[in-house]
Amino acid sequence: MRSDVPLSYYTGLLGMPGKTAYACFHEVCYPKEGEYVFVSAASGAVGQLVGEFAKFLCCYVVGSAGSKEKWCSCKEE
Repeated sequence: MRSDVPLSYYTGLLGMPGKTAYACFHEVCYPKEGEYVFVSAASGAVGQLVGEFAKFLCCYVVGSAGSKEKWCSCKEE
């Protein structure tokens, strides 16, 4: 574990959610630029990262969330 990285990163991007999102998105899906990506539970820890990975690859991202409040938080953050 690196000391120059905030501890909170290890519960997200550098931890289990990040590893899960990366492996599933890049090693299972094999996305290409311009493709549509649907993310279920887009407001969750893994779903948020998958959405960011897809946007980074210039994919069109469509996500779902369990409630209007969760959907709004995805759109605002």
